[in-house]
Amino acid sequence: MAFINIANLKAPKAPNLPIPPTTYNQTYFEALTNVLRLYFNQLDLLTRTIITPDLGYFLNQPYAGFYDTTTQTAAAFDTAYPITFDTQYQADAPHVTGLTSDIFINHADSDSKIIFLFPGVYNIAYMVQPTSVAADFDTYFWLRQNGTTDVVGSSTKCQTVSGYNLTPININAIVEVFTSGEYVELVWAVSSKGSGVSTNVSLVPSAATAFSPAAPSALLTVTYASA
Repeated sequence: MAFINIANLKAPKAPNLPIPPTTYNQTYFEALTNVLRLYFNQLDLLTRTIITPDLGYFLNQPYAGFYDTTTQTAAAFDTAYPITFDTQYQADAPHVTGLTSDIFINHADSDSKIIFLFPGVYNIAYMVQPTSVAADFDTYFWLRQNGTTDVVGSSTKCQTVSGYNLTPININAIVEVFTSGEYVELVWAVSSKGSGVSTNVSLVPSAATAFSPAAPSALLTVTYASA
């Protein structure tokens, strides 16, 4: 797919029409038709550029929201685990037939990979609810791109306090996607601090109450920011 820099688009300029004669003149009408033809060609080119996949997705900017309703546990210390999401609750209208959104999870492949159809700069916001039932631990969360690259500036460290206390964490980060099909994962790990082999730290959802909806164990939103 070819991508066009939107800054290079130029607005068509209305032409100066030839002054009409007082009587019918074939040369005048041919000149008028030619001027209008050139102008309409400019309008047609601009319109086709905007509504095609090259630039059309700027009119309906990609966005998506995901959350998870399950409990996720870090099985071992000092080990990175991708956070999974079982529900996509927000999505833009997809530009490719068969997809649910321009940003999506292919659950047949992985429940953790947030896949991007279009290159660009994206804002990613996430919320997690880490809890501990054994002791106080340092817990880390960050974004990882394409399975190997940790996104600089996306990490946060918190302390999960024993006693099953919910500690919601909210973070925003910027990610640049260069090619269609790239993906981002939200990753977490628990520091050992010299303790055993089982962390007892989990991401835990909260049930709905009479006055509020349920809270997911993890929530992630993605919005398009710039080309």
